[in-house]
Amino acid sequence: MKYLILLLSMYSGFSFSVCTAEQSAAPINIITSVDISGVKAGGNHDDMDVITIEIPKAILGVPFESIEMTEGEVAEYWIPLQTIAQGDKFVARFSGHKSGILNLEFAVNFQYKNCLLSTYTSVASAYNKRLNSDND
Repeated sequence: MKYLILLLSMYSGFSFSVCTAEQSAAPINIITSVDISGVKAGGNHDDMDVITIEIPKAILGVPFESIEMTEGEVAEYWIPLQTIAQGDKFVARFSGHKSGILNLEFAVNFQYKNCLLSTYTSVASAYNKRLNSDND
């Protein structure tokens, strides 16, 4: 009996109720941008690029919860990024040399009670957007 209760409690801990159809279908608009050589690194280091990520504060009543960074396609770690409230959005910024940050990816999470909305983006997509806008 103890094992059955343990199994059921573990199962219920992993299950999430379904968000409303409208919430599940809502686009999660994340704006990423790159400021090439946007920060002076100092010393003998080259200037670094600045990556800015803008996230809405909520999506149809589901508030922003976290943004976490990892490297590569198979995540071995997730590092939370600090965000700052600016008007109706949260903003995260960090700097680095393109060669060192190009493979970074982000998970952006919104959660209210048992409704979890997530999306992913990457530094490479920010560089690609910048390249495409420079060619226009």
